[in-house]
Amino acid sequence: MTTYLITGATGTLGHLATQALRALEPTADITVLARPGADTDRLRESGAAVRRGDYDDPPSLRAACAGIERALLVSSPVLDPTVRARQHLAFLDAAAAAGVAHLTYTSALGAEHDPGHHRTEQALAQGSTSHTILRNGLYTEPFVERAWQEALTTGVVRSATQGHALRTASVHDLARAAAHTLATPLPGATLELNGPEWTYDDLADAITTRLGRPVRHESVDDAQLGPFGAVHALFRAGLLAQSPADLTRLIGQAPRTAAEVLAVVAG
Repeated sequence: MTTYLITGATGTLGHLATQALRALEPTADITVLARPGADTDRLRESGAAVRRGDYDDPPSLRAACAGIERALLVSSPVLDPTVRARQHLAFLDAAAAAGVAHLTYTSALGAEHDPGHHRTEQALAQGSTSHTILRNGLYTEPFVERAWQEALTTGVVRSATQGHALRTASVHDLARAAAHTLATPLPGATLELNGPEWTYDDLADAITTRLGRPVRHESVDDAQLGPFGAVHALFRAGLLAQSPADLTRLIGQAPRTAAEVLAVVAG
């Protein structure tokens, strides 16, 4: 029986990938890596074994990789690219030393412009471990959750997209894609995983339908949106607009739309 390791399993993507792999292979031998002190009760209840470790603790990573055949390296949440690359390379070294046969890495669209992801991808290309790189798009959920809360309190959803469309992907679909590349490895593949196009006008209309009262879309400046403003600027520039074709092929169906994500967010 193949042995699997999923890192970042107490985070959203890692946890969902663990569930997706279990759905694909109900009797799989799945181990998850979690930081010391993190709550792992739900993971244990799903049948996963838990190994404690931290990206900043190389000995713990070597122990976590012992006896593992296939691993999912969920990228570090640390934004500093130097720290992120160091952490990732520590895991790659541990996986290679343990003889991990295949590794899937969750990178990001535009990785060539992100030093942390770029350095990790380079290390994979230069190393001997079979690997698949998944360049994940931005998650749809945070955009929809913010818009839903704004609509509930003000009847308005705000954006700085100036009418430009967005392409984002549901974290649930990205988790399923990662699980598929563990169950059926794609050695040497670099896949760009994105979802379908949507606009804030579309989202406002969908929220209007769900609430049964008018919700309008208001265009604002980047500065009025906090961290979302910088992201909206990317969409205005036509960036992060890669096709959903790779994600569709991996999960075997069309990725979730923003309206479908809204249905989950709104309950």
